[in-house]
Amino acid sequence: MLELSSKEYYNRVFGSWLARRITVIGEKVIKEKAQNIVRITN
Repeated sequence: MLELSSKEYYNRVFGSWLARRITVIGEKVIKEKAQNIVRITN
């Protein structure tokens, strides 16, 4: 019982951490692409 709930807890923590990492990486990629587009147009 305790093991199961701790697994669920770790899955939630890891899942939210992973979602934050993906969001941060996605924002970096979008910023880099936006900068590249600005360079091309200038």
